[in-house]
Amino acid sequence: MDYHVPILIPEEARALPPPPLFTFGSLACAFMGWSSALIENALRLRPVLYSGVHRQLLGASLGLYVGYYLVKRANYQNAMKDRDIAEYIRHHPEDFPEKGRDC
Repeated sequence: MDYHVPILIPEEARALPPPPLFTFGSLACAFMGWSSALIENALRLRPVLYSGVHRQLLGASLGLYVGYYLVKRANYQNAMKDRDIAEYIRHHPEDFPEKGRDC
């Protein structure tokens, strides 16, 4: 049986070029992961920046990974929308007449 889980990226997404590692989305998620470790330190009344550096690095790296995955998934979804729109235009040319140049 072929179950489709909407969270996973399908195999046909491998045809797309990989996104850059450091995009706004991946860096924002990395910052959220790092800041979650800082907030936990503050709530436990520990030194915010100098306590649990390993947890700060873990949170930042997990956030970077999740952000990269989300950017990759968004690129795939946008490519599928573009493909569907181009296919619709190709099958219905009467709805999209060529415009002449009026320069």
